[in-house]
Order: sequence, then C-alpha cells, then structure tokens
Amino acid sequence: MNSNNPITPPQFLIRLFRLFCDPRMVEDIEGDLVERFEIRANKKGHRKARWLMAKDVLLLFRPGIIRSFKRTQKLNQYDMFKNYFKVAYRNLWRHKSHSAINISGLAIGVAATLLMLFYVKHETGYDRFHKNSENIYRVGLHGKMQDSEFHQTYTTSMLASEMQSVFPEVKSAVRLQKVGNITFQLTSDSNAGQSYLENKGYFVDASIFDVFTLKLLLGKGKEPLSVINQIVLTESMAIRYFGENWRDKDILGRSLTTSFSGSPTSIQIAGVVEDLPDQSHFHFDFLMSNENIPSSKTANWWNNGYFTYVLIEEGTNPQEVEAKLPQLYEKNLPARAFEDGNEWWSFLQPLTDIHLRSNISGELGANGNITYVYIFLITASLILIMACVNFINLTVARASSRFKEMGIRKVIGSRRPQLILQHLIESQVYCFIAIILAAGIVLLSLPYFESFAKISIDPTQLGLGTLLPGLVVFSFLIGTVAGIYPALYLTRFTPVRAVKGAITESGKKNLFRNGLIAFQFIVSIGIITGSLIISQQLDYIQNKQLGFEKDGVLVLENTYLLNTSYETFKTELAKSPEVISSTASLSVPTRRFANVQFKPQDREIMVMDFLFADEDFLSTYAVQMKEGRFFSTQFGADSSSMIINQALAENLGWKNPIGKKIDLFGNTGFTHTVVGVMENFHHKSLHYEMEPLAILPSFSPQSFGSRYISIRIEGDGIQNTMEHVEDLWGQFSNAPLSYFFLNDEYNDLYQGETQTKEVFSLFSGLTATIAIIGLLGLVAHSTQLRRKEIGIRKVLGATVAQLIGMLSRNFLVIILVSFVIMTPIVWVMMDNWLDGFSYRIDIPVFTFLVAGLSAMFISLIVIGFQSLKSVLTNPATTLRSE
Repeated sequence: MNSNNPITPPQFLIRLFRLFCDPRMVEDIEGDLVERFEIRANKKGHRKARWLMAKDVLLLFRPGIIRSFKRTQKLNQYDMFKNYFKVAYRNLWRHKSHSAINISGLAIGVAATLLMLFYVKHETGYDRFHKNSENIYRVGLHGKMQDSEFHQTYTTSMLASEMQSVFPEVKSAVRLQKVGNITFQLTSDSNAGQSYLENKGYFVDASIFDVFTLKLLLGKGKEPLSVINQIVLTESMAIRYFGENWRDKDILGRSLTTSFSGSPTSIQIAGVVEDLPDQSHFHFDFLMSNENIPSSKTANWWNNGYFTYVLIEEGTNPQEVEAKLPQLYEKNLPARAFEDGNEWWSFLQPLTDIHLRSNISGELGANGNITYVYIFLITASLILIMACVNFINLTVARASSRFKEMGIRKVIGSRRPQLILQHLIESQVYCFIAIILAAGIVLLSLPYFESFAKISIDPTQLGLGTLLPGLVVFSFLIGTVAGIYPALYLTRFTPVRAVKGAITESGKKNLFRNGLIAFQFIVSIGIITGSLIISQQLDYIQNKQLGFEKDGVLVLENTYLLNTSYETFKTELAKSPEVISSTASLSVPTRRFANVQFKPQDREIMVMDFLFADEDFLSTYAVQMKEGRFFSTQFGADSSSMIINQALAENLGWKNPIGKKIDLFGNTGFTHTVVGVMENFHHKSLHYEMEPLAILPSFSPQSFGSRYISIRIEGDGIQNTMEHVEDLWGQFSNAPLSYFFLNDEYNDLYQGETQTKEVFSLFSGLTATIAIIGLLGLVAHSTQLRRKEIGIRKVLGATVAQLIGMLSRNFLVIILVSFVIMTPIVWVMMDNWLDGFSYRIDIPVFTFLVAGLSAMFISLIVIGFQSLKSVLTNPATTLRSE
C-alpha cells in the first residue's frame, strides 16, 4: 500500500449514514464502520472495501437504527433564552474583573467614537441651514500679474449685477461689504446716550433675503435694505440695546446715531432678524444698505472690496457658469490686464464647501479643514475597531476556561447552532451594557467636550429619534461581529476533546491573537506620534521668528474716533513709563493688508500688498532695515517715499533698489521713490509664503481713515498701561475703547490647527487607554493560564525578575513589531500633512522614539504589576491539586 495515499472511507457513504441514523447512535456505529473499512482495505484492497462498506450502510437502514422522522416536541424557546441570559449574567458576575475590563474598553471606544462623530457632524454641517444651500455659491477672484499671483474672496462691486444681468442661470446675487468697527448711540429709551461699539456688520444688497435664509422677526422684509440710513438688527443686538423684553417695546423707527460716513448720521431701526446659527461661515449683528456707500455704484473693475454670492437655478451646472466668468473680465478690464501672461478671472465656491475647503485671502472667519475631518473619521473608525478587537481578544483569551462547559452541553444534547447562539447572546449582553455605559459617558462629557473642542452641539440637531434606534442596531452589529469568532472557536471541538480539556492553542491561533494585539499598538502608538508631531508643528509656528516682535504689543482699534486729537493722544501716551513706542497704521500684522496695482521702474504692472503707517512703525514692531532708511518727517519729500521688503526687491530682480521709482495704480501721478529696504516679516499666517510688501508714509493720520494704534509695552507693565490707556481714551472720545493683544490675534490664525491638536490629543489618550485596558486583561489571563508553570519554576529556583521577564517577553516583542510597522505609515501621513504649511518642521525621529518608548514603558508597568501578583503567590497554593 502506498503510504502517500491514506486509507479514507467514502465520504458520501458517511454522510448518507449520518442522514438516516439516530443521532444518539451515530458516533458509536460510525466508528465501527470506519474501523471495518480500514481492516478490509488492508486485506482486500481499497475498491473491495468501498463496496462492502456500501453494503453495510444499506443493511443499517432498518428500524431501531434509523432516526424517528416524527415531529419532535417543540422546545420552550422562552426557557432556553432565559437560561442563556442567566448564564450570561452568572459569567459576568463570576468574572468581575474580566467583565469590567471588557465592558469598559468597549464603552470607552464607543463613547469616543460617538463624540468624534458629533464633532465631524458639526464640521460638515456648516451653512446647510439655508433653504437653497446647494445652489448658493461664493464668487472668488484669481489674479496674476507678472510673478504676483493671488486668490481672494474680494471682488469688484460690479460683478454681482453683471452676473445677474448677463447669465440667465443666475437667479439672484448679493454683495456684502464689512462695515468694520462702528459706534452706535441710542437717542431715546432708558439707555439714551450710551455708546455701543460694534464690529460685526455688513453693507448689503436687499437681495440678501433672496439668496440666504434669514428669519425676519420684526419689520418689512428686504425693504429696509433698499434705502439709506436704515438698519436691520439681529435678535442678540436688540437684546443688548433694549433688553430681553425688546418685543414688548416699539423699537421700529427708533433712531441710532453713528458716524460711518465721516460725520454724525441718524439711522432708523427697520427690522430684526434671528441670529445665524453657529454653523455659519459668517455672522453679523446688523445689516445696512449698500446705498449708504458711494463706492457701491462705482464701475471700477480694478477695485475689489466686496463679497459676492450668487443663487443659481436648480439643476444648473455651476461649471458652465464658471466657464463664462473670464469673459466678463475681458470685457471690462483693459487689454494690459491680460498681456504678458497676466490673468484675471473669477471662480465659484459652493456655499457648503467654504468652511472646510476654502483657505484663500479674505476669509470671513476661521475656517476648518476637510483634511482634519478625514483624519477624525479615520481615527473614530480605528478607535471603534480597536474596541471591538479588544473585545474579541479578551473573549477568545478566556475561551479555554469554557471548553468543558461546551463539552458537557454537547453531551447532554446541545447542538452547535444553539451553542453559537448562546455565545452571541452573551456577547450582545456585554455590548448592550457597554452601549448604555457609553451613552452615559457621552451625556455626562458632552458639555465638557463642547468647551474643550470650542464647538456648540445642539442636542435637537443630533436626531435623537434616529440616534437611539441607531445605537440599538449599533450594539447588535458590534455584539455580532465581536462575538461571532469566539462563538465559532469555542464550539468547533468534539465533546470528548472539550470535556477532557485536551485543547492547546495552535500556532495559527496565537498568530491571530498576536496580530490583533499588534494592531492595537500600531493604532495607539501611531495616533500618539501624530499628536506629538502636530503639537511640534504648532509650537514651531507660534515660536518662529516672524521678522517682528509680536509679544507685548497692544493694538487699539477705531482710532479714527480721535480725529485731530491723535498727535496729542500719542504724546500723552508716551508719558507712561511702560510705553516704549507707539505707531498709527492702516492695518497691522494678522489683519488684512490692502493690495494695489503698481508699475515698477522698467517693469510691467504687478500687484502687491501695501500699508500706510507713520514713522514709528518699524521701531514699534522691531522690524529691521536691510539697506537705506525708513521715512521720517525730518525729510520734507518723504510723503512720496516708499519702503519695500526684501521679497519685493528679489521679486523685481533689483540688486540696488534705493532710488527706484514705483507708480501706484500704474499711474505716473502717484510715483513713489524707494528710500529703504526692510527685512522680510510675516504679516500673514505661516500657511502662506513670504509676499511682496510696501509701506507708504502717512504723516497725517486722518488721511487713512479707520486705523490702528499699536503700543509696545515694556515688561510686566500691561495692567498699569491698560488703565492709563483707558483713562486717556476717555478724555478724547466718548466711544467705547476696542483693543486686542497682537500675540492673541496671531494665535487665532491657527485656531483650526490648535483645535485639531487638542481634540486629537484627547482621543490619542483614549486610544492608549483602550490598548492598556486590553493589555491588562490579556496579561491577567495569560498569567492565570500559566500559574502552575510559574509555581513549578519558583520551586526549581526561578527568581521574580526571571519570571516577570518570561511573562513579558511575548508582549514586548509584539510592541516592538508594532512600532516597526507603524513608523513608515505615520511618517508618510504626517509628511503629507506638513506639506500644507509653507513653513514646516522636518519630522523628528526622536518623536517616534518617544512614542515607542512611552508605549513600551507603560506596557512594562502594566505587565509587571499584573505579573507580580501571580509571581509572588505561594507555589503551594497553585500546585496543591497536583
């Protein structure tokens, strides 16, 4: 007989026999059939043995052996399920520590996932409250002149009306222009004479009601925004001015005094609208008509200062509208705007994409980032998978203690499907308890999470009607997925093997379990590493040398209110010993710098940022000169001088820029002479490359309207200086003082990254917690299985350190392998994220080592603590049954 061809009975005969034989006799008779087949095959050959076995099977088809095909007595399903739940409860209570570890790990994972999904829902829900949100688009502007290129939200005042009249697809269009800081004073009511400083208002077209969904609480719709000197308030502003009972007061027609036109003007309250929800990319406290400003009617396509939104007809392809926009600029701009590679055209941004997918110059607020949403979604998925993996691992780890139970149940008649159902029910019970616990964690932590993540989550918007049933389905799915493998594994052995307990863990099973453990550590170490790199990048941005000093700078707003008293104010300000210097300027770093066309000497027309400032700007901001000088009142002709930065000189290819001429607006009537080159300084966030910049002199502060006064304060004198500034301001103006610290304003530029860092750090901690909980349970089970081995080794002279090392070795190897797998994956992901910054760190290898060693150290503590209890147990206690 060829040893390579093992003797096996025909399987179809075995299946036929099992089909008609009484299940109680199958095991004994089948064994006899197989034994007789093997004997005959050795003596008479394989073919003869097959025929004889077929004969035996047919002869067994007789009364007393064939199964009864009468309808069996129907089982009491209620009692069966009751028993399953009772057993689940007993197991849960009998193994309290294991149950607590298993349930808490899953609960934390589900709670963390829910919180992260709430955060993602909040971020992706911006501007969707508008009725026509899917058909509303913001129009942006792209420009390129020579080497200067920009993308911005500001467009010409003529674009909205031109699009609506020329494009049949455009149903309606509206222009918004920021009002800026403005002071209102009540002329009647109990608060008459009190001044209010407002900085969240817009000049708008009446069509804003056609484009956006604004709920009118009082007034005559869009009519007030068609005429001058009328104002529409939000409900919050009405409450500030007239109290919570403003509805009971006749506020329509009430007068407010303001000076947005340069002189005191009386305007009437003509309406109140509901405040926009938090999930809006722009907010306002009041609206006034564009009819109040003459520039809204100026047909100048070079002048860009408006935000333009359009509502297109439903079903219209926005790309078709966008394709026609360049024609408008070609029609209305001179030919030189398109010569020598120059470009001018607009593009459409979907309203619902602005918050997450827009980061161009002139954004109306701090936007989010779709990349971070994807990161959070992936992280949420990984956390949930980790929690399920943890559950599976811990359940399978305990499987060996239940083999005898499964064997006994099989002996007394339980079938495998019933046993699988039992384990799935136990898994569902665990999961249901974990889901209840997770829901409690979410409800208790939601207010703290809102404060931590700086978001507002409206419970009514969470869809509790679908969330609660969703959690039930969620629990069922997790319980099924997490319990199916342990159930199949526990019930696959024969009763004899299960009752004897003669089951050893195969190499494949160990590999699978170790793979699950490795997955947990890959995720947790990877998230911790990513969190550290994000933190380092933000620290780099916030501490990078910017080319100017941002610390200790107090900036006063609305200084146009000082009128002709500016010089006196500045002189009095200097008397404070804590004030090092002060300067007036049209803008300050972190705020919008105006841009203008200019024609350098011997060059084509370009576009650059510029700033009006007095002679103390560079000393106040500690900006260094590279060559030449800064302008000064000591030089009579300095009113036509100009300071440029090094980036502009390099952009123009000027090796000796001093004395070069630049025509502003491309007009020889506004020619300025370069008298100095300053070192580059970052007046925008580090998301942008260093841009060309020019500073123009303004020795008459009233000439550049609404402006800022920046005050450099020495040392710790902020409190005293603030008191001095507030008293001094009150002597020159009745309007409230508005101010900010430049350092705080600069940090706000990175609000999205900072928020991401904090949320990511929180969830990286939760991820590590889940991994540690799982490790704790696995180590406890591993030491329990090896308690007799530990006792024998102690008797034979093994030391405590040797025993702990033996128990730790396998887990430490898994952590090391996880670290090796995780490193290249996280490196690539974080390198791609850092590419979104114009100024970024090089990924430090040390960060990976810190994360890996931290995981190793924490794991050693957990393993050592858990192992120590077993190692210190008296061997007599563990070996007495031997």
